[in-house]
Parts: sequence; structure tokens; C-alpha cells
Amino acid sequence: YLTRAANACRGVAQNQLAIMLHIGEGVAQDNEAALQWLYLAAEAGNEDASDGVVQVESELTPAQVDSAKWRAAALKRKMRCDG
Repeated sequence: YLTRAANACRGVAQNQLAIMLHIGEGVAQDNEAALQWLYLAAEAGNEDASDGVVQVESELTPAQVDSAKWRAAALKRKMRCDG
């Protein structure tokens, strides 16, 4: 359900999925994927996600950050989220 809501451009679900990916709760830990979802959640207006972006970016290499940005942009086009 959470992934479906995140893919439906719901910022709260995107942020929660990012948290789960960041800490490895119920899923394999994947900080690049977490950052991807945080970017999308922040764009959707989730204020908590903006704080998460800063934290997770600080834990990744510049190449990983760039990869997460690219992945977020590609997923956003696929989901056709507004904004």
C-alpha cells in the first residue's frame, strides 16, 4: 500500500518510504533510493522530507547524490506528478 501511495505522488507516503529505505525497516537499506523518494516528497510539499534530504545527502558521495536526482526525475516523469 505504501509503495502504491508513493507512486501516486503522495508526499507523506514518499517520505515514509524514504525513511524505511534509509534505515532498512522492512526493506533492504538503500540510501540512494531513500534520497530519490525524499526529493519527490519534498517537491510534493512534505516539509519533513526537506530535512531528510539534507541528512541523507550528507551520507552519500556526490556521484550517489547525482544518481538519486536522476532517478527521482525519471520516476517523476513516469508518474506524471504535478509540480
